[in-house]
Amino acid sequence: MAFLRCLFQPFIRLFRHHGGKESPRSGTNPNSDNHSSFPSADVSVVDSHVNVDELGPHCSGAPLDDQSSPGLQSDRSVSTQSSLLDVIPSPSSRLHGLQVSLSSASIQSYRSGHAIYVPLSRLRKLITESKVEDILHEEGWVQDLYAARRIVQTSMKLFAILVSRKRGADIFRFLDEGISDTDLPFVLKEPARAGSERMTLQTNGGRDIRTTSEWQDSEVRSLAQKQWRMLAPVFELGEHYDLPGDQILPFTDRRQIETEGGFSNVFQTFIHPAHYTGNFPVREDRQAVVAVKKLFSSDPSRFQSERDMHITLRRTSGPHPHLISLLFTYKKGIKFHLVFPWADKNLRKYWSEIPLEQIGDQKVLWSLKQMTGLASALSLIHGFQLPDERQPGRHFGRHGDLKAENIVWFPSYPGCTDTDGILQITDLGLASLHSIGSVSNGDPAGVRGTKTYRPPDNHRNLRISRKWDIWSLGCLYLEFITWIVLGFDAIVEFAELRGAERGETDEFSEDYFYTADLRDVRPSVKAWVTRLSEDERCSDMLYDLLCLIMQKMLRIEPNDRIDSQQLHQELLRLLERALSNRTYLVSASERPPIIARSKVKCFLRRDRRSPIRRYVKF
Repeated sequence: MAFLRCLFQPFIRLFRHHGGKESPRSGTNPNSDNHSSFPSADVSVVDSHVNVDELGPHCSGAPLDDQSSPGLQSDRSVSTQSSLLDVIPSPSSRLHGLQVSLSSASIQSYRSGHAIYVPLSRLRKLITESKVEDILHEEGWVQDLYAARRIVQTSMKLFAILVSRKRGADIFRFLDEGISDTDLPFVLKEPARAGSERMTLQTNGGRDIRTTSEWQDSEVRSLAQKQWRMLAPVFELGEHYDLPGDQILPFTDRRQIETEGGFSNVFQTFIHPAHYTGNFPVREDRQAVVAVKKLFSSDPSRFQSERDMHITLRRTSGPHPHLISLLFTYKKGIKFHLVFPWADKNLRKYWSEIPLEQIGDQKVLWSLKQMTGLASALSLIHGFQLPDERQPGRHFGRHGDLKAENIVWFPSYPGCTDTDGILQITDLGLASLHSIGSVSNGDPAGVRGTKTYRPPDNHRNLRISRKWDIWSLGCLYLEFITWIVLGFDAIVEFAELRGAERGETDEFSEDYFYTADLRDVRPSVKAWVTRLSEDERCSDMLYDLLCLIMQKMLRIEPNDRIDSQQLHQELLRLLERALSNRTYLVSASERPPIIARSKVKCFLRRDRRSPIRRYVKF
């Protein structure tokens, strides 16, 4: 009987529409127009999990055989009789059940003005070939054998949009016009003059949609606005997306962590598991956790230069373990965004969370490995060339704002076996800006990088060069050694000591590493290095690293500073020796008393005197 009922269902509905009578089904009111009632079918959608129950049994007789299908197209025409289009689904119908399920399957997008969207995974569970076939039979819309398959494979999102707007029967009119999911999103076409003609829609290619010309303006506008709920994008690694301002993003933000810099702000968000493909950093629930960098400027050249640097570095050298990876980019409205893996902490926060007593031999070796890796990543940046090769053989890359806040820590990385995690250089925004309009130099005027780590070049009207980064990295390494030898609190004390030197102008009350006359490293810095070298925790390896910093990195004249490739090689030699000789890594040998030009004394808040005396040449 069920089979016969399904077979004659189209004729029964036509008969009922033209004034015929049909016995009401058990538990339903045949005259009811109430669309807010829930269907009798059991529909269960849980927000935090993709769990959508079946809407009802398959009643079309035998299921379609995928193996014997001759194709998706049919020679039989699709009828667009108004008698079918005007049928309103009853509250107990499968069509109404799908409407309710689509609404229940929606989740909130926390970065799109609290808009909602239906994840692709849920859409695929709700709109299957068998369920669509059941609806077509029940509503009397079946016009060819493969209609359900055609809808699911080419127009699933379009069908969901129409059903959610209670225009499900119009799917065949859209198909007759050759319109499918590839034509989404639709564009609202306003009348030239108010009241002159009706509102209508166009495909994303600018083709008028005839079907919507018969709709009320309110229906056209509603579909144009609500279509975005079914159109959340799926992001792929390395791609760029130009998204309309109305686009709803598949971001399921649980925590609001946001930071702001001179050129951008960065926020943390999570991407729904159904809306990314590729090797994204994921949590246990398979949501991708990412950092979205939103540029303040709408200038496409600034965005493009930063993106080009990431893409070119990856293409020419592959992913570098100590350089942050760009996942994808997008433009939403007029604003540009770059998306990276989310790091829970930067280097300064990492330092602050590990007490001195936990910094043992393994952590010291790890620190040397990371400093060597960072130098390697910097040499890669310094070798960057413009992708169009307008200046073959000329080098363009530099970072411009190296500091502990722009070094991020990850607990793991593909191919990294170190249990202490890995450090990566991030924020190449200034690096990309420097590559615009100049080959090896840039004007320091207007640079927004952190003042503390700027070299004296900044006040000597010397143009920015790659040697700028060497000075900044030397300052960073000096803080790194301070953390190893004296702990995080000493880093704060070091900054206070630099900023408190007497005889400085107001401008130089900053905690720079050089003197106000721009001729030398600050006496407080020299005294601090002497203090570090005398400490019992300063091994021969750390002592040699201090010498490298003071003799080849923190030099007033840019040309006296080591380049990044040479620095990497020097650090590799220290690392190889430390790996082969544990005594070199952890022990300190006796040396002659320290001789330094500075007469400034360095006092710590805690007395940590050591019998070790070494000679450090500045």
